[in-house]
Amino acid sequence: MGIMNSLRGIMKPSASLSSSSNSSCKSKASCQVHVACQIETMQSTSNLSAISTQRPSYRFEHGRRYHDIEDSVYVLPNDDPEIDRLHQQHWVLHHAFDGNFSSPVHKLLEEGAVVLDSCCGPATWTLDMAKAYDRSEFYGIDISPVFPEDIKPANTHFQLANITNRLPFPDNHFDFIHQRLLIFGLTRSDWTKAIDELLRVLKPGGWIEFKELELNLENTGTMTTKLKESMITMTTTRDMNPTIGRELRLLLIQRGLLNIQAKRISVPVNHDGKIGELFWDNYKQMSLALAPVISGSLPLDFPQFLDSCAKECAKEKTNWGWHVVYAQKPVSPIRFSH
Repeated sequence: MGIMNSLRGIMKPSASLSSSSNSSCKSKASCQVHVACQIETMQSTSNLSAISTQRPSYRFEHGRRYHDIEDSVYVLPNDDPEIDRLHQQHWVLHHAFDGNFSSPVHKLLEEGAVVLDSCCGPATWTLDMAKAYDRSEFYGIDISPVFPEDIKPANTHFQLANITNRLPFPDNHFDFIHQRLLIFGLTRSDWTKAIDELLRVLKPGGWIEFKELELNLENTGTMTTKLKESMITMTTTRDMNPTIGRELRLLLIQRGLLNIQAKRISVPVNHDGKIGELFWDNYKQMSLALAPVISGSLPLDFPQFLDSCAKECAKEKTNWGWHVVYAQKPVSPIRFSH
């Protein structure tokens, strides 16, 4: 809980990303811990007793719980430790990107919009946004029912859905669609189907935004290089796309979207103060969650190996690249690939 408590002093209340923040974590000054967040309001969704009763099947490996859905390749767990990691990750990303979104939709949200949080997980982003924009309606979908069902704001709605299948929404329904961190959840062909399906339910003139991480960390030593390469190998052998963050802009260009903007930031990993510590903790917890599918090529004592990686990141000044890409759907019809 020490890392979680640290987040109380890191967040700004702003929900949007300022136009001048695309390099917000490239200097020490921009990554300092400076204002309070409300982490307690999100921790309640970690209690899995409050999730939907429509539970998919699960499997258990190495003491962790994973979904067991045949048509999904998502490799991360869906248990309490993972939900806690996703809550923490939300607040760290909020700080790194100086808000919850980059698209120019602040005024629209204030006036009242219909928003989709695709693959919402425990809905930390959804709940945070619903509180900030109480005139808008927020819909969250995920393959696992780890989102809140009974205790939630009146302007939030959640249901099970798989973005690689047809979504339970009509054409041209949402003003704004947000999705992040599906690098470990979609194959290359899944990405094509998912983007096209999201564009189907996006209104003409509406905005869509993606946020993705890079697996190829910068300035790595010998051990951290082995760790990142094991993740890259795992994704490529499963037909996932380890460079999807860099390719999203092209995918949106190919679909005829307008006003496409792509930004990249580089954040410190276990150096440069508290923000670097928090990003290392996120990377470490993500690595532990991926252990069943990446640790075969790594030392047997995986936790000790990660401790060594932490020291190496601090010494080498390791950085981690993150991408945000957003665009607007044209008013005239666009042609989908499926």
